[in-house]
Amino acid sequence: MVDNPLERSIRLCASLSSLLISGTNRVGLIRYGSTVSVFKPEGGSTGFNNLLHTLTQVEPAGYNTLASAVHYSLPYIPPETPVIVLSPLSLDPSIKEGMKSLVARGHPVLVVTPSGIEFERMITGGKITPKYILKRIGRANLIREIRAMGARVIDWPPGKDVEWALREVWE
Repeated sequence: MVDNPLERSIRLCASLSSLLISGTNRVGLIRYGSTVSVFKPEGGSTGFNNLLHTLTQVEPAGYNTLASAVHYSLPYIPPETPVIVLSPLSLDPSIKEGMKSLVARGHPVLVVTPSGIEFERMITGGKITPKYILKRIGRANLIREIRAMGARVIDWPPGKDVEWALREVWE
């Protein structure tokens, strides 16, 4: 499947980074899967090219969790630096723990979450099954809990493109 939550997150990360770096900001990246890697904040065209190179190495693999990635990378993130989390918010029991750690440290947190369950539903011909309904309710509850912690959450539906997500981020 060419259009999926991971590919959307990669495209959004590249687009956001381009916009931020063109505005003289520095951008860092933490990716996790089979390992946790930290791309320390850089700016300028060289920094952007290095970040794009790092993004090409993203793959859906491994057992690391958001909480372990946050714990590992907190020393690299200056306090109160805005953090954008790109995640489908699925299959990771530590999401709330990771979010709490970021918010507790004073980071303004924005979560952009392309819905994996909606992509699954599209693949199965739009069928609404009891399993889908339970997953959707669980996801809605998780989003509500993350918002209650103080994070801003953008639920990115499959029918909307990267440009839509960028506009939502800047609102």
